[in-house]
Amino acid sequence: MVLEPLSNVDAAERDFPRAVRLWAAAQAIKERVGGGAPSEMMQTVDPSPAAVEAIGEQAVSEAWAAGQAMSPADAVAYAIGAIGLRRPTRRRRQHRSGGDYDPSGICHVIPSLTPTTARSMPTS
Repeated sequence: MVLEPLSNVDAAERDFPRAVRLWAAAQAIKERVGGGAPSEMMQTVDPSPAAVEAIGEQAVSEAWAAGQAMSPADAVAYAIGAIGLRRPTRRRRQHRSGGDYDPSGICHVIPSLTPTTARSMPTS
């Protein structure tokens, strides 16, 4: 589930309310569907302990409740910024390979395929 890693990115950027909301939403979705990949396997950590230190227990409780109340569709929309607090947009640059480059380092380079490059790619 992508919500947990995104939660950890937000925690690293010190956006603890958002991090806790996303983590709580991910946990609620896991409970509804009967499980999911363990956090240890995903190499993610619950941002709540660090959030309590940074923003206090009351703010964490409120963020947790908001995340738990989200539907899966609302959680995804929130994660991509379609609802709630929008994340600042970052200017995208063209990577030397012709693909998009995300300066945040979160997204990978996505090469643009032209008919010429697509024909020259090896097939499996």
